[in-house]
Amino acid sequence: MQYMLIILNKSTVEKYEIVNKDKFKGIHTLALQFRDGKKSLLEIDDRIYKRFLINFF
Repeated sequence: MQYMLIILNKSTVEKYEIVNKDKFKGIHTLALQFRDGKKSLLEIDDRIYKRFLINFF
């Protein structure tokens, strides 16, 4: 399996939407739309979500 590294910040992601937030498990599901038109669904934990938000400010 081949992986590709994508930096998630204001220059790569056009917009994002929180689809679901599970407070008990600390899991966030995000729908991302990249600047190149591609879309992705991302499931991340609280620690990564906080880092994700920092990259947008």
